[in-house]
Amino acid sequence: MDLLRKLEERTSLKSDVLLVSETSTLSAFQFNEGVTEIAATLTGRHAKKGQRIAVIGQDAREILPPLFAAWTLGMIPAIVSSDSDLATLLSMFDPQWTVDTAGILERKPTSSKALIPSTELVLFTSGPKGIPLGACLEREGLGQNAAATGKVLGLRAGDRFLVNAPLSSQSALFHFFSCLVSGAALVTTRGGQYGDDLIQVINLQRCTGFSGSPVYLSRAIQTTRREISPAFRSWVVSGDSLAGADLQKAREKFPGVTFYPTYGLTEVSGKLCFLDPREQARRPGSVGKAIGDFEITIRTPQGSAQALESGEIVARGPSLFLGYLGETSIRTEFATGDIGYQDADGFLWLEGRRDDIIKSGGEKISLMKIQEAILDLGVFSEASVVAIEDPFLGKAPCAFIIPKKGSVFNRRAAVASLRALLPLNHIPKRWVVTDELPTVSAPGLHRIRIRPKEIVS
Repeated sequence: MDLLRKLEERTSLKSDVLLVSETSTLSAFQFNEGVTEIAATLTGRHAKKGQRIAVIGQDAREILPPLFAAWTLGMIPAIVSSDSDLATLLSMFDPQWTVDTAGILERKPTSSKALIPSTELVLFTSGPKGIPLGACLEREGLGQNAAATGKVLGLRAGDRFLVNAPLSSQSALFHFFSCLVSGAALVTTRGGQYGDDLIQVINLQRCTGFSGSPVYLSRAIQTTRREISPAFRSWVVSGDSLAGADLQKAREKFPGVTFYPTYGLTEVSGKLCFLDPREQARRPGSVGKAIGDFEITIRTPQGSAQALESGEIVARGPSLFLGYLGETSIRTEFATGDIGYQDADGFLWLEGRRDDIIKSGGEKISLMKIQEAILDLGVFSEASVVAIEDPFLGKAPCAFIIPKKGSVFNRRAAVASLRALLPLNHIPKRWVVTDELPTVSAPGLHRIRIRPKEIVS
């Protein structure tokens, strides 16, 4: 499934809606006009096939037309969020061109970095300890995963699928591809709508589907009073596993809506697993079976795991990424770093991470990065950061601290200092003053054993 060819097909239908935002609606024809204009500007500036171009932005109009323009010219784009560490990511990718809201800029590469052959898109993702990695992907693989995802969700022409996140997020981007190949429209917002506010957007925009982390569903179950539109039929839960009890509550709260627990990764070009609605009552907490032609195995230090035995999740399949920036050979499998197990029928359950990365509210957070920042404050003799269960975020960071001798812990001062060092979602939600650091039970960092003498909410 070629994404460029699919755009050409939809462009011929001038009234075919492709993108919807809070302020405008864009048809495939109008979208392609923007693509053509950017491609013409790049051609006039003597941009060449095979050159690297960084697409910098947040929303759909800032990212998608330049992305497709680059593909039209045979260039190699990387999507870089405008609120990320631009200097670091641009240094890693080392593009000949950048495009953002200020325009198109030619730049001189600082090195002759080679990309893995066949790379057609680079997406940045969090690696171990929060250090970014650039995943190299093929357009054909992106199209295959998009088509398989659209088939599972039953996306069809005229559907309007909502993502409550900027297009710089991989999840939103992958859902745009699924909408593109399925004849549907992607609806985007500024993000941050929960509960009744989210249901209001769904109803006003006449959405038929939505995708978001478990926190969106949890808040909708607990706080929503609005009725959801009868046209709305599918709710995709991504970013983390969903408790079986929450799924049952969701069905009772929103009868007529089909819920899809999923498991996806940048390195597989989108989704890896879906839990069939017919299996949800029998397999609570599962994220389902592999999508399309993907294969999943569970690997332990001794080899392949038996049914119900925990180990690292390993994926193989046709839309697997090629490798990371800096690598030269093409990968044939991907060890995800996620820990889980399968039952005898191949259904997958997630248990945690092999490294210190957790997902909180659907976003990756480095516990080690938080711990190092806390120690850098210079007021604690020891610190340890673990994940705890959170009713809204799924998991949240919790800091266990031993203040230096003679000092008294001041939570407000510690939080204020950390805000200058860390993203807001990395700030610990709980602080525990203790004289003994927690013992972590591998492989899930969120399993801790400690008796705190003081808990500060």
